[in-house]
Amino acid sequence: YGVGGAYPAVGDRNLDESHDPKGIKISRGRIMQPDAEVLLKWNKVEKRIGELIDAGLVTAQSIRNRTHLTITGEGRETLRFFQNQINDSIKSDIDDFFRENEIELRNEVSILADYYKSTSGEYEAHLIAKDKNVDLVNITISVPSEETAAAICDNWQKKNQDIYQYLISQLF
Repeated sequence: YGVGGAYPAVGDRNLDESHDPKGIKISRGRIMQPDAEVLLKWNKVEKRIGELIDAGLVTAQSIRNRTHLTITGEGRETLRFFQNQINDSIKSDIDDFFRENEIELRNEVSILADYYKSTSGEYEAHLIAKDKNVDLVNITISVPSEETAAAICDNWQKKNQDIYQYLISQLF
């Protein structure tokens, strides 16, 4: 699951997030001496996400080693139904988090890379760059090995802007 976090995850709320092999920890207060904290173990997180998927409130799409979750229309309707029961400070914390992490979150859903073995026995790396749900680039490259396909996908994640600019400069 990786190790990382955000300090602060929500700046003016003094709310921090960290994650490690144990789970996701959310804390309030000072980093070394929080006033309150909660640990969500990965098996509980996985179970709750599974329940949301089973209920049709969220869909999951696996792309390489990541699972992309998307809220469904029914999920949005459920949130609207319960929105008056959510504390205003929690709503504010959520809004702040999305505002502060907008670029990073947008990049995660806008730059996609996946590979698969084709019927010819070669591997195909499928690379997409989107802006507001419009494909800017959608390329499939056939290569002889899985290692090459994986490297192409990794490099697309790192160098997509340079590649896009190169393509535009060469094609126009």
